[in-house]
Amino acid sequence: IGTGPFALLALAAYKAGAKKVYTIEANKEAARRARDVLRRANIPTSKIEVVEGFSTTITLPEKVDLLVAEIAGSVASEEGVYATMRDAQARLLKRPNDPESWIPQRAQTLGAPASYALHYSLGPENGFDWTKLKEPVRLNCRDETLALLAEPQLLEDISFADANLPAAGAWRPVASPTRWSIDADRIAK
Repeated sequence: IGTGPFALLALAAYKAGAKKVYTIEANKEAARRARDVLRRANIPTSKIEVVEGFSTTITLPEKVDLLVAEIAGSVASEEGVYATMRDAQARLLKRPNDPESWIPQRAQTLGAPASYALHYSLGPENGFDWTKLKEPVRLNCRDETLALLAEPQLLEDISFADANLPAAGAWRPVASPTRWSIDADRIAK
């Protein structure tokens, strides 16, 4: 699910000996490019088939042994992972509740309070109005202007083989409440 324009994981599965690979891509341009990559690599469509559309709307001719999912984003449950994985469990996989049927087997979201060095330079006095943002600000953890004020903690842990995944749009946080201890040494830095 989500093969992207280079079909990298589909090619890896084929080279590892998969008899048939169905690769699903919702983005038309990425699907077209994936087909071009496979054509240039002389991979027959009988071995790797690019299926265009959302995984929740396409139909495969058979259930599969292994599902490889590319889940991107900063919060897994916001990426539609519950609806996507529940649908895959019901329609796409032979053994949906076997963790060995999934790559990856889970998605986790971690969070931490942080200080953002550019916050002040992007303030209202410089023409940027943070109140106009329609969603929470999420920054790349590799951004060097971002400093964590405490150790990251697990906010959600989603096992794709879980037979009791929440309904679409739900959020199931980890069992224990999240509490951060702000580290004075980190603040000083």
